[in-house]
Amino acid sequence: MTVATINAIDTASNEEIEITIEGKALIAEEGWATVYRATLSPSGETVAIKQVIETTRYKVCLAVFEMGRLIEKHRELELMRLIPPHENIIRLRYCAIEPDPTEETARLLMLFIEYLPTTLNHLIQDHASGMEMSLVQVYSKQLLSALAHLACLNIVHRDILPRNILIDPVQQKLKLADFGCAKVVTPEVPNHPTVGTWQYRALELLFGATHYGPEAG
Repeated sequence: MTVATINAIDTASNEEIEITIEGKALIAEEGWATVYRATLSPSGETVAIKQVIETTRYKVCLAVFEMGRLIEKHRELELMRLIPPHENIIRLRYCAIEPDPTEETARLLMLFIEYLPTTLNHLIQDHASGMEMSLVQVYSKQLLSALAHLACLNIVHRDILPRNILIDPVQQKLKLADFGCAKVVTPEVPNHPTVGTWQYRALELLFGATHYGPEAG
């Protein structure tokens, strides 16, 4: 079993703590981000760990810690810390910066978030002939509740697709995840229209809009 002990920031208290990562297993790997499932000690909680690589060629991880305090900002990390708790939005538990063992000049931003066992993408595949309407209603209500919460904060997610919607099928609980493309939007500030997975972009983004609000998803 792989075991590693690191210093991380508890996002609830903003204090530096020591946590031990056990049983780290790969869940998904896309581009510069890799997601693992792991168990933390001493709490025993199961979490998902999103690792984002920063290299000299790809500057995405802008967060560094000095004496346990965040002194630079990474947008996904800061957005997740900005969002008040909501039952249908994934919660950030801890964050950390670690050297990348595979590349001397790289760092890893590690986001420790709630773990749910599957995604809407897998759920759709498991119901090839279609989901029961009652189940569609349950999950639709939860997703819309998450989006309404973001809209109140002028946050647009910009990458709502089945694999970014996490599901606990036993509890019938849905949580919106992956805020790597999300942004706080204001009417006077233009935005880039080519953000997120193009097949799931809002129509205004597909037509090149640079000024939009949370209604763009």
